Amino acid sequence: MKIFFKIFKIFLQSVVFLFLFLSVFIVVTSKTNLLAGIKSFVVLTGSMEPALPAGSVVFIRPSDNYRTGDVISFKNSSGMTVTHRIVASSNGYIRTAGDANNTPDSELLVPADILGKAVFSLPLFGRLAVFAKSPAGFIGMLVVPALFFIAWQIFEIIREVQKLTEKRILSRLGISPS
Repeated sequence: MKIFFKIFKIFLQSVVFLFLFLSVFIVVTSKTNLLAGIKSFVVLTGSMEPALPAGSVVFIRPSDNYRTGDVISFKNSSGMTVTHRIVASSNGYIRTAGDANNTPDSELLVPADILGKAVFSLPLFGRLAVFAKSPAGFIGMLVVPALFFIAWQIFEIIREVQKLTEKRILSRLGISPS
């Protein structure tokens, strides 16, 4: 039974750490591309379903080579960031469309318009990312797990100090610890 609790504790700590790391990674990459050139965006509509459901986080990286079939992010003429698939390319112009859309986008792009190519995505994490950017979400998703992890580590340190103290007392009394 003791081994079960030890495994559960390690699993729980790993999940909290991974969740904290992922949350920080998403927030940082949504603000800057300093981490290996990766930038993240939340997919707000269902235009790319089923490949990128609404609420997904898509991570992009600039590329020198964009081809038909690549999922890319770009700024449209109204300044919004759009993530769609390249459906055609000719004479230096690129045509895009959402996978769920019946018609291609009306705007033609040039490679300079493209922010980057999708390298991976996390379905539904966008909803968490949008929440994490709010004050309540920041506290609930970043601060609370961090404090939980710190408190857990402090508790572990206190337990180890108690064990060492107990061993020293038993040693001074001439009793060998078992």
